[in-house]
Amino acid sequence: RAQDPGASGWDNMEGSVVRAKLMAAQREAKRAKSDLQRLHSALASTKTQLTEAEEALRRRNAVIGALKELLKEASKKLPDLKAKMRAQLKKHLEQEHAAPSSQTS
Repeated sequence: RAQDPGASGWDNMEGSVVRAKLMAAQREAKRAKSDLQRLHSALASTKTQLTEAEEALRRRNAVIGALKELLKEASKKLPDLKAKMRAQLKKHLEQEHAAPSSQTS
C-alpha cells in the first residue's frame, strides 16, 4: 500500500473513521459513567431509606412487644380485679338494702 499513490488518502479516511468511532465510544463511555454514578447515588439513597425503615420496624416491634407484655399482666390481674369489684358491689348493695329497712323500722 505504501507504494500505491491513493493509499495515503485511504489511510486518512480509515483514520478518520477510527477517530470518529473512538470519539463516539468515548461519549458513550462518559454517558455510561454518568448513568452509573446516578445509579450508585440512587442505590445509596435506597440503602439509607431501607436502613431507616428497618429501624422504624424494630421500634414498632419493640412497642408491640411491650404492649403484649402489658396486656398479659393486665389479663393476670383481671380476675382479681373482677373479684374485688364484685365484692365491693355486693357490699354496696347490702348496705343500700340495709339502709332503707333501718329507716323504716
